[in-house]
Amino acid sequence: MIFFDEVKRLVKANNTTIEAVMNKVLDVEWGAHIYQGWRRRGTLPRIDIGYKIAKELGVTVEHFFEETAADPVPARLRGICKELEEFSPKELEAVKSMIISVKELKCK
Repeated sequence: MIFFDEVKRLVKANNTTIEAVMNKVLDVEWGAHIYQGWRRRGTLPRIDIGYKIAKELGVTVEHFFEETAADPVPARLRGICKELEEFSPKELEAVKSMIISVKELKCK
């Protein structure tokens, strides 16, 4: 999820840790565990917690949902990913098989 990728980027840019930010935001010593639970489940924190996270990292909560936020897909792969979005599951399996075959050839 873009939210978690951007939190990670901002934590690094602010020379801090997720543990330090979450402990302060959630006012508990085990805030990083709560954060990791959200991440594992693919759920976002409540908006009030999101606001506190954003404030602690020096951005607005809207920042996490802007197009300028971190894109998990590298720029060189975006065109390919856009094309793949239109493929059927069967076509995607064929592409996956081709990728595996190319990787195996590369390893030889």
